[in-house]
Amino acid sequence: MLVGLLSSKLNMPKVVVTDRDNTQMNVVAKVLHETAVRICYFHIGKNVRDKCIMDCRVKVKPKDVKVEEKEVKEAKKEKTSGVIDKIMSSWNDLLESPTDDSYASA
Repeated sequence: MLVGLLSSKLNMPKVVVTDRDNTQMNVVAKVLHETAVRICYFHIGKNVRDKCIMDCRVKVKPKDVKVEEKEVKEAKKEKTSGVIDKIMSSWNDLLESPTDDSYASA
């Protein structure tokens, strides 16, 4: 199949979708000069969510010094979950924007 792609410029793909594999991206850039490389929608969303979970930790200060550690952990988890949900909702709004204007505003 690759030989068929290389035999005629008319058969060159306009876009190649990857999971961010550096080798693939480098080969496409080197061999298929006019082909755009895009990263898979699923993998981008997964990476954003994973990054949010790691980076969106919310500090919860207990009001009462005697608050048990378990309650503090649960409160942190609830607040973090809300932050992640808001970010992921905004992310989905951006990705699913039907127009350039809605994309810009998202």
